[in-house]
Amino acid sequence: TFTAGDATLDVRMGDLGGANDAGDRNPIWQALTVEHIVPDSDTDGLPDAWEFASFGNLAETGSGDADSDGFSNQHEYQLGSDPNDSDTDNDGLSDGAEYFTARTKVLVADTDGDGLSDGAEVNTHLSNPLLADTDGDSITDGYEVTTSGTSPLDRDTDDDDYSDNFEIAQGTSPTSAAAYPLYSTQ
Repeated sequence: TFTAGDATLDVRMGDLGGANDAGDRNPIWQALTVEHIVPDSDTDGLPDAWEFASFGNLAETGSGDADSDGFSNQHEYQLGSDPNDSDTDNDGLSDGAEYFTARTKVLVADTDGDGLSDGAEVNTHLSNPLLADTDGDSITDGYEVTTSGTSPLDRDTDDDDYSDNFEIAQGTSPTSAAAYPLYSTQ
């Protein structure tokens, strides 16, 4: 470990001589890693600049949870979420619930891109926020809920032995068992 005493860093490369030189001028062998040290004067695991920007002072700690979302300030800093907003992406799930329970993306309101927010999938429709098509019928959960009126949890919403996808393709209603495709084999 080296701590610089001033803002100058002198590096000698090339003919180093000695037992380790062996005439090898491989840049990886003679590499130097320079790291930018981020000040954390209160040693709480949060950079001072981030603490000031987020809270206006250094009173919070890495293990604290300023917004009471079940997600520590350290997690908020590491993932880039808002430590003052319990639901950074406004999808209806707290940051902690997204990360630890649903396993969805804290910064993306619709992790699977199906047109339903993660919160709507978990709290309202009980569909999987990590799968665009929970029931595997080739229709996205969002389309089933917002357009076709079918269930994202059931491949055959009206239980007529024709899949929702097949009925939509045939122009019949996937929500009425009385409406089914004629002369078709599925």
